[in-house]
Amino acid sequence: MAQEKSWEKDPGLWVIFFLYLLVAALTFNRGLFLSDEGYQLYYSWLLTRGQRIYKDFFLTVAPFNYLVQALLLEIFGPKLLVSRLYSALIGLAGFFSLAYISRKTVAGRYWLCSAGLCIIFSPNLFNFAQHAVMSKYYMVFSLALALVWLERGSLLAFFASGICAGIAGFSYQSLVAVAAAELCLGLWLRDRNKSRG
Repeated sequence: MAQEKSWEKDPGLWVIFFLYLLVAALTFNRGLFLSDEGYQLYYSWLLTRGQRIYKDFFLTVAPFNYLVQALLLEIFGPKLLVSRLYSALIGLAGFFSLAYISRKTVAGRYWLCSAGLCIIFSPNLFNFAQHAVMSKYYMVFSLALALVWLERGSLLAFFASGICAGIAGFSYQSLVAVAAAELCLGLWLRDRNKSRG
């Protein structure tokens, strides 16, 4: 695992971050896709009215993202700007999480190439928070926290990694197997490191 304490000070990272924001700004959607964003906002609003939980053919439970949206609607009212700010916050956290994972797992300067792949997600940064995208971000958060746990032995990072993996699987059931495999791999690596120590 590559070691770098000042990875966030690398100027190359901030060049990529600028490009990330630039692409996000150029692809910013000022409207509302009723066929996608609209029904997600609608189902989140229904949850605040006590209606039956969201279901469709692929998801057996309401995605975690819908519950967060419902909470935001309950606090701030049905304002699309609030949902977009929530999406931007998660997107920015996702960018730096992916950059952290890249720095810890990719040797040399190639980690910047890996981090640059974040740019393909930038069109989602300022748009409505879609549960399919958000669940993948939570999977990324889980992986980043797992690396912190393996490197520093932090129990808090371990539990946070498990929670984020659970949220990802809960929100998008196709990620359940990925989340389970990640947790099992993390435990195996921990035991291997202990045996070497």
